[in-house]
Amino acid sequence: MPCVVNLWIMKTLQILLVIAWRNLWRSKVRSLVVIAAMAMGIWAAIFLSGFSIGMNEQRTNSALSTYLGYAQIHGEGWSDEPTVGLLIPNIEEVVQAGEEAPGYVAHSARLVQMGSANSSRGSVGVRIQGIDPAEDTLVYDIHTRLVEGEYLPEFRRVPKVFVGEAMAEELHLEVGSSFTLRYQSVDGGFMEDRCKVGGTFRTVSSAFDKMNVFIPKEYLADKMGISTSEAHEIVYRTTSKEAAVTWAEGLNGRLEGVEVESWKEVSPELGYADDMMATSLYIFVGIIVFAITFGILNTMLMAILERKRELGMLMAVGMNKSRTFFMVVLETIFLGCVGAPLGIAIGHITLLVSSKSGFDLSAVGEGLNAYGMDAVVYPATVPDYYIGISVMVVSMTLLASLYPAYKALKLNPVEAIRSA
Repeated sequence: MPCVVNLWIMKTLQILLVIAWRNLWRSKVRSLVVIAAMAMGIWAAIFLSGFSIGMNEQRTNSALSTYLGYAQIHGEGWSDEPTVGLLIPNIEEVVQAGEEAPGYVAHSARLVQMGSANSSRGSVGVRIQGIDPAEDTLVYDIHTRLVEGEYLPEFRRVPKVFVGEAMAEELHLEVGSSFTLRYQSVDGGFMEDRCKVGGTFRTVSSAFDKMNVFIPKEYLADKMGISTSEAHEIVYRTTSKEAAVTWAEGLNGRLEGVEVESWKEVSPELGYADDMMATSLYIFVGIIVFAITFGILNTMLMAILERKRELGMLMAVGMNKSRTFFMVVLETIFLGCVGAPLGIAIGHITLLVSSKSGFDLSAVGEGLNAYGMDAVVYPATVPDYYIGISVMVVSMTLLASLYPAYKALKLNPVEAIRSA
């Protein structure tokens, strides 16, 4: 007996599937318009996700590789008040501990202090960074951002420094031009040092370019009156930005007198943008899918009104209300099953192509640079979002099918047959 019942259920389901599929294509234009609208909406949702994530990843990766680093170590109290005399204690022990921690790739010990750059055409506040070029190129890619000149070339008496293009334009400097750096020594006195522009660089952040000057660490240490092995900060590169968080947590509390921070702690806004991206995108995608739902709802209601006589006939010959309800739901699900994969496929192909070619937004490049973003945006493929988007589409499609199916249930077979 159970086998007979199961066979009957399967046969009924098969009949309903065939009827629902045929009903869907009786008005091909209407069905194709809805499928196209659904596919375009899903394409827009996927493309928006890929574009936003790509832009955010570019901004984060550029910050980490150009000026922020994956993790940093400073003397305790540096985050509250970075002073010239606050050097990292027991630096050899700190360096060794950092190298032994899982995820370590490279490090660069730096001298950092605030000062001013002065020329005959003006003055700007700058962040003077004393670096060892051999170490620094393992952590940062600032040397690849060269515009003119050389990256910290050799010199005899007058140091040749590496300055941002924006700062050079502000002070009307060129490669070979002289200007003065004013900064503080460890004993509290102020020094004025004549320098020459050895080279200029341009990053994706115009603000960074305007206020940063790179000078050989050995020269700056001598001028400040400290050992070349001392440093205000040690910047680290790890195997990934995710590994940097684990790396910093592993060292925190193990070393006395220092602050160990991952990039998320050094620059909370970058970490916050990463954490909030998924939530924000699902909200936007939800709005798009919600709008698509009204198109499906409208189509199915029109289909019910146009087929009142036919539905009445089916009810009159024995199709009960539950089967009628299920048939209308199936028709709506078929629309989603055709439109959703199509939209996902088009969206994925679009992201694959644009992730290589990119989108040139040079028209608003200055505004993007002010926020540390490149003028050419490369979207990222986001396969992790496809399942979420698919679930949202199927869920909203099912909801959209309930009201038209309910309207079909309310039809009176006799009145429906008599309708024109």
